[in-house]
Amino acid sequence: MISLGRPDAGIDGLGFRPMPGGLRGFYESPPLHCTRLVVVSELPVTRDTLLVRLLGAGSVLKHAIAELQALPVEAPERRLATGSATVTLDRADRPCAANQR
Repeated sequence: MISLGRPDAGIDGLGFRPMPGGLRGFYESPPLHCTRLVVVSELPVTRDTLLVRLLGAGSVLKHAIAELQALPVEAPERRLATGSATVTLDRADRPCAANQR
């Protein structure tokens, strides 16, 4: 699962724990549930996480867009995100009411 923000009640209620390895933003459920969770707003700001952070919202999304635009034109991330980045750029400029999410 991918969550834009940290769903505290879901993490606690379903028993998610940070995944071994220390990478922020990645959680796993108890073995019976066999589920993993990525919290986009907790991901480290690295080139490795850029494409996932483009799924974010608010400042996470705006920073990811700026990072994408700063990459060289031939960067693989730019090629992969080209189609979705156009939609994402439009979405970043519009305010979103909480009840519209």
